[in-house]
Amino acid sequence: MLKKWKLISSTQVFNAAPYITIDQRKYLLPNGSKGDSYFHLNRPDFVLIVAVNENNQFLLIKQYRRGVDDHVIEVPAGWIDKQETPQQAAQRELLEETGYQAKEIIPLGEIYAMPSFSSIKAFIFLAKIANRPDQEIATEADENLTSRLFTREKLVKMIAENKIKSMAGLSALNLAFHEINRAE
Repeated sequence: MLKKWKLISSTQVFNAAPYITIDQRKYLLPNGSKGDSYFHLNRPDFVLIVAVNENNQFLLIKQYRRGVDDHVIEVPAGWIDKQETPQQAAQRELLEETGYQAKEIIPLGEIYAMPSFSSIKAFIFLAKIANRPDQEIATEADENLTSRLFTREKLVKMIAENKIKSMAGLSALNLAFHEINRAE
């Protein structure tokens, strides 16, 4: 039977709150040995939104990501503010990043973004949207993105051709495809 590790201590070694802190943790391992150089990344939980319009087209965004120094095709996403529920964050982020207001929003599940060294959790939603945006996008200073609608067939082809490389986005799309298939 698999056993959990026992946390012995945790010391913060980096602080750029509220966006990121890093702790050095010490554990008692299941075999009785001690591990003392495990670093834990703390970041806020976030939302991933798979938006589908009345014509069954999927709304994706493309934006520059400095971590990989490339433009990445993703689903709309964003941090959950302290005063928000995940569903409120999903509605806010969808509107801010794309200009689309969710007419209906369905929770699909949760995923761990990086479970080997972080407790960050992503909440995934399927959003039903209109065929046209409700307003202009209101991006932040460091956001430079475009949005575009894709048919399901085109989206599946893009995934097969490795044009969508965001692990979180692929997970969200997978859950959305299962929900849509179940509902059909």
